[in-house]
Amino acid sequence: MDVLDYVNSRDIKEYLKKIGYECNPLEASWLVYQSRKHTLEEKMAAWNWIIENMDDCEVPERCNCSYRSSLHEALKEYMDMENCRIARFNEEGSNVAYSYRYLFGQDSDWTVGEHLYSSADICWACVEDDLEDDEIDNLVEVRVTRDVIDNAGASVTIHYNNRKKIMDVFALAYDDQEQDIENFFFNGMWFDFPVPFEKGDVVVRFDEDVYPGQRFEEGPFVLEGITPWFIAGLDEKGKRSYKEGRSGDETDMNAWGQFQDDDGRIYSEVMFNYMDLELYRGPFDRKRRLLKALSNYKKDKISLDLLLTTYRKVIIDEFAEDVMLKNWYTDEGLILAGLKPQTD
Repeated sequence: MDVLDYVNSRDIKEYLKKIGYECNPLEASWLVYQSRKHTLEEKMAAWNWIIENMDDCEVPERCNCSYRSSLHEALKEYMDMENCRIARFNEEGSNVAYSYRYLFGQDSDWTVGEHLYSSADICWACVEDDLEDDEIDNLVEVRVTRDVIDNAGASVTIHYNNRKKIMDVFALAYDDQEQDIENFFFNGMWFDFPVPFEKGDVVVRFDEDVYPGQRFEEGPFVLEGITPWFIAGLDEKGKRSYKEGRSGDETDMNAWGQFQDDDGRIYSEVMFNYMDLELYRGPFDRKRRLLKALSNYKKDKISLDLLLTTYRKVIIDEFAEDVMLKNWYTDEGLILAGLKPQTD
């Protein structure tokens, strides 16, 4: 098994393979955990492969990761937790109710079931009744929740893909042991994988043509930095703080840069996590012309005055197209004003 196949980003995966990067057992286990394109069954098979084929090691204590003497035993404990939650999900009873919601095609909102049901199978039957046979492929995700009446803490939600395969399981921890393995294991890890990007690259989380349904509202942005670059610039004390676990967990595997809002204006923001990034390959039309200009400015390919001129033109164009022309005036008025061609 090649654990690098569990990297979400095509570009990072190809780069790591190109440089012959070899994951240690901790890195391999985390890469499997964070994959968005593998089912839970596939992840468990991968973890079992790691247990059987990679050396055992300690899980070092970090700020949000408990020390464990054996990674192999921790992986088994994590898989047992997930299997127990799935078993709870499948326990039917007179005080149990199931509900569902699903995301379809390019819809921005979830479709929510209108009733409560006695089983997950009935929820799935309702989803299939809503869709034609040829629409199933455009089903992005289905979430089915099992609730116990008068016991909110017993809720379990399973995320499925469009083939009824389990992708994730979410539930409140039943006891301290479950709480520890859920919140202070994978979520507390931190890694500085090599990436093929440089400052000024236009990047985006995933490519929807490759990973349908992986939608992220940020859109493409101009890369300013990632956490490993930041740490590389720290003094030795700061670097040791990350390496030895006093600082940094999974949520600190960040990238930051300049994003665009709906009307094209630029703002700075931070995203998680940098291992999800791919190069944005276009198109650079309309407001995204500005991203190309900003990228080339950061790479010293164009001057500041040209960047500012581009910014002004793009914002004016977007304002005229999206606000003034479409929302303030009728097509007839635009034709009479010479701003829209006569079609007759």
